[in-house]
Amino acid sequence: MFTFEIKSFKSQQDLDAFRFLERLVLCVFFTLSLLESSRCKDPWGESSTKVPGKDHWLHGNATCRRLLYGHGTFSKYRAASPNMTHLEDAPLVEMHVHRVRGRGYLGQSTVPLLQQIITRPLDTLSILEPRHRGACTYHRYGMRRLVTVRETAAQDDCLLAINAGFFNSQTGACLGNIVSDGLLIQSSGGIQNAHFGLTRDGYIFTGYPSKSDVLSHNFTQLVGGVIWLVKEGVNNVDQSIQSECPITQETGTMGTFAACFSGRAALGHDAQGRVHFLEVDGKTFKYGVSLYSFADKLIQLGIVNAINLDGGGSVTVLANGDLVNRPSDKCMDNFIKCEREVSTAVCVHAPRCSPTDACWGQGSCQAP
Repeated sequence: MFTFEIKSFKSQQDLDAFRFLERLVLCVFFTLSLLESSRCKDPWGESSTKVPGKDHWLHGNATCRRLLYGHGTFSKYRAASPNMTHLEDAPLVEMHVHRVRGRGYLGQSTVPLLQQIITRPLDTLSILEPRHRGACTYHRYGMRRLVTVRETAAQDDCLLAINAGFFNSQTGACLGNIVSDGLLIQSSGGIQNAHFGLTRDGYIFTGYPSKSDVLSHNFTQLVGGVIWLVKEGVNNVDQSIQSECPITQETGTMGTFAACFSGRAALGHDAQGRVHFLEVDGKTFKYGVSLYSFADKLIQLGIVNAINLDGGGSVTVLANGDLVNRPSDKCMDNFIKCEREVSTAVCVHAPRCSPTDACWGQGSCQAP
C-alpha cells in the first residue's frame, strides 16, 4: 500500500497536479499487480496440488505412463564425427550469445541466451553422475548426493560443464534414465519423459525411450529432461505437455511449468549432427523465458531436436572452470549469486581414443 503525505502547495494547480500524479502511480502499480497474477497462468487450465508428504507436485490425478517393451517415439540423426572434413579445424566448443523474448531481471523484454556448440560430440561429450561414479545410487541408502557442477566437473577435467537431469529436491535422487560412458547407471522403468543420448554406432537419440529401448540402442551417453522442446524443427511444447510424466518436475502443473518465466537449459542438435547446449538465466516465476519462447528461438538457431533440462536456479555453465552464467540462488552475503547443488552434468572434455581400451587406457589420442 502506498500513501502520500501532503504538506503545503503554492497553488491549487500544484495540488491538482500532485493528485493526478498520485492516481497515475496507483494505476501503474494496480496494472503491474494484474500482470503479475496472470503472467504464469496455466494455458491448459489444470489444477495444481501440493500433496502433503509428497516430494513432487501433481496435477489433477496424474499418473505417469510407462512403456516397457517395443519402441517409444524418438528421432535419430547421424552425429558429427572428427573425421568429417568440415570439422577438421573446428574448435571443440563454439560459444555464441543471442537474445530471446522473455523477461529480464530489470523488466527488459528480451534476455541473453548463451549457446555452446559441441562440434565432435561422440568422443568429447559425457554424462556424469554428481561428483563421482555411483553417486546416483546412494539415495537408495538414505544418502543425499547433490553437489555443484564445479565439483562434478573435476572428476573428468571438463572444458565445459553444465547441469543436466532433474532430481528429487527432497531426497537428492537422480531422475530419468542415465547412461554414462557406456555404463547404464539407472533406468526409469519406461517412464515417458524426453531424453537425449549418443549411441555406440554414432547417432544422436532424442525422444521417449521404452525400458527395452534403453538396452537395445547401445547408448554411450543418455540423460533425461522434461519436455521435448523441438521435434524435427517444430515447436513441440504443447504436444509434450500432453504426453510426458508431470511429476518429474516440481514447479507445478505441466502447463505452468512451460508457461512461466524461468531459467532454462536445453540439449539439442542441428542438421550437421553437432550438439548444442543453450541456456538462459532466470528465477522461476520472476524472470527468464517460457518454454514456448525458448523453443521458438532454438528453431531460429537451426536446432532440429532438443529437450529441456533442469532449469531455474539449477542452471550452471562452467567454461575452463569459470562460471560464465549468473545463477539465481543467493549466497549467504545476499549479494553474490551461488551455484546450486544439482544432480547429473554434461561434460565436454578432451577427445578420447577409440576404442577406449586401446593401449590399456594409457597414452593419448594423436592426429593421424
